[in-house]
Amino acid sequence: MDFVADWIWDESSEYEKNYWLCFRKTFLVRSVRSAALYISADSRYTVYINGTMVGRGPGRYWPFAIDFDTYDVSRLLVENENTLAVEVNHYGTSTSQYIHQPGGLFAQLDMGLSSGQKQSVCSDDTFKCFLCEAFSTNTSRVNVSQPYVEAFDARKMDAHWKFAGYDDSTWQPCVLAQNAHEKKSCMIPRDIPLLAESKEYP
Repeated sequence: MDFVADWIWDESSEYEKNYWLCFRKTFLVRSVRSAALYISADSRYTVYINGTMVGRGPGRYWPFAIDFDTYDVSRLLVENENTLAVEVNHYGTSTSQYIHQPGGLFAQLDMGLSSGQKQSVCSDDTFKCFLCEAFSTNTSRVNVSQPYVEAFDARKMDAHWKFAGYDDSTWQPCVLAQNAHEKKSCMIPRDIPLLAESKEYP
């Protein structure tokens, strides 16, 4: 597949460990008939549209064959202003299921409009990012096979960042990720189903 989007990141070092970045992009759209989101990250992402979680990923991959995920998100888009928001956790170290590479996010939202035209939102320097200090970076690893334990303090993060209308004027513009061209050249569709996720009550 020929993608227009780029792999993006902030200006931090690739050696940051247990690094959490929030990305967002607000865009205008009218009369959407279809919408497909293609997304991947190094190391793991959680993606939202207008505050609704779309999914998590990607699956395990080799650096020479990076999986991307595909979601039908047409039902989540609204008339006028929409926001694509992504949390990315970069491990910063290898595990038994991941080989360390520089951090990055790739996202391309392709929309078909009622007018017959097409519109795309692509990860580039118009996306904004923010270091999410609500996630503690000073946590331990259970063992060498796993990444870091996740510790989140919700008091340190405004939950509205996933929605349109949020003031992101203090967020920094994204830059091209390290080895972005190499990553983009070896992307392949996920070859196993997405994980199912549901709420279970006691």
